[in-house]
Amino acid sequence: MRRVLSRAASATRRPALQPLACAGTLRTPDAAVPRFTAPVRHAGGGGGAKSGGKKPKRKGGGDAMDRLLSLCKRRGFVFPGSDIYGGLATSYDYGPHGAQLKKNVTDKWWRDFVERRRECTALDTSIIMAPAVWQASGHVDNFIDPLVECRECNRRVRADKLLEQHHAASGDDAGAAA
Repeated sequence: MRRVLSRAASATRRPALQPLACAGTLRTPDAAVPRFTAPVRHAGGGGGAKSGGKKPKRKGGGDAMDRLLSLCKRRGFVFPGSDIYGGLATSYDYGPHGAQLKKNVTDKWWRDFVERRRECTALDTSIIMAPAVWQASGHVDNFIDPLVECRECNRRVRADKLLEQHHAASGDDAGAAA
């Protein structure tokens, strides 16, 4: 089993998986999730282009939150999102334990709020619908984002964002609310 995991990890250019010192009591169906996690160090180290490589400042308790996040990374609950491309600040993907924990929480919620209540029933609808549905609901007529196109560089910008920038630059507070 370990050899298979090691080959799969090297195929995706991730370091080989290592066993946890203590996995705790993670409920898994038929032991489907192996009790392994990725090493602590990842290439890129988080702090992507948006954050400028700096950690975001937190008000009080930031140290405890950083320690908790570090523990979750070491134990395989989360990994930095887009890690191989330099990472994206505050974006994380679920690891094997995180995915199983999310499934356990979702299953518990489903049992308590859908299956055990007589007045509730399950419904899973499509997001893609006929255009007539969007017109009848008012989405087509009422929800629009007009775009403005630059004549020189052909870049498109939302008109409301352009107005916000203009009012912020001119110091006009009344226009920012409009």
